[in-house]
Amino acid sequence: MKIMDVTTISFYIALFKSGMVIISFFFLMLILQRFIARKKKEILYLFISILGLIGSMIIESLFFFDNPGDSPSLTLVETYTIWAKILFSCLFIAAIFSILFIVKVFFLPKGNGLLLFYVYILIGVCAIIYILFFNSVEIIFVYLDDYNIADYRPILMIGILLPVYIFPVFLIGTIKVFKSSRRIEDPLYKQGYRTIGMGQLWIALIFILRFLFPATNAYTYAFKHIMATIFEFLGILYYYLGWIMPDWYKRRINQNLLKKTQKEKLRRQKMIQHKQIIPQKSSEKLDQFTKQI
Repeated sequence: MKIMDVTTISFYIALFKSGMVIISFFFLMLILQRFIARKKKEILYLFISILGLIGSMIIESLFFFDNPGDSPSLTLVETYTIWAKILFSCLFIAAIFSILFIVKVFFLPKGNGLLLFYVYILIGVCAIIYILFFNSVEIIFVYLDDYNIADYRPILMIGILLPVYIFPVFLIGTIKVFKSSRRIEDPLYKQGYRTIGMGQLWIALIFILRFLFPATNAYTYAFKHIMATIFEFLGILYYYLGWIMPDWYKRRINQNLLKKTQKEKLRRQKMIQHKQIIPQKSSEKLDQFTKQI
């Protein structure tokens, strides 16, 4: 079996990521169109959050289109460092505006919760300033010898802050959104809230995949990056479906609700018929017994 070289693998990963970026950008424009029409802050927060995610996807595509192979030059490392700074900043921006979106739509923090909210936002802003204006990022290349693949790894000097800051945002967002959906009586909006919650969950899964499953060979290398891109795209798609709720999606929800209602109605009818049949059979048996006597 022929093993693809680093350039071929990187090219296919970059091509896949680029395709996901183009489709995601289409959904982003639809959300922007809704914001222009309605001028609501929560739509703007959602738009900027998704823009941050798409920005990170674009930067990663650039990394793979320009894979260094066996001998990365100093200039390339410097370029990668700039890209990595933008990448990390985009992720923090996505997290910050996701928090703003969740707070604006689903719950209003009070007391200590409000203080924690402001502190969280402040930490995110300080992290972006630190990343962009200080010597905060290092680029290393880890070569997987068996497959001759250079796995670039941009490292943020503040280390664990990135996953610790971002992962809880989307995980807590998922929990809050699903809790809020329980209080909604309208089945259409209830499903919309749950769809947004699934979008938060897909994005939370990205950071589990990135930080808990390091690339060790060609297969895990490609699988990890492709799956992360799929999760990111699904997060954006579910954001769009849950908040914008296009007409075709509403029709699908209503059709599913109608089928569910019809099944429930049929089940109740069967129960009623069953209850009526049992006394009738008992009565017939009693008549037969009386005749025999």
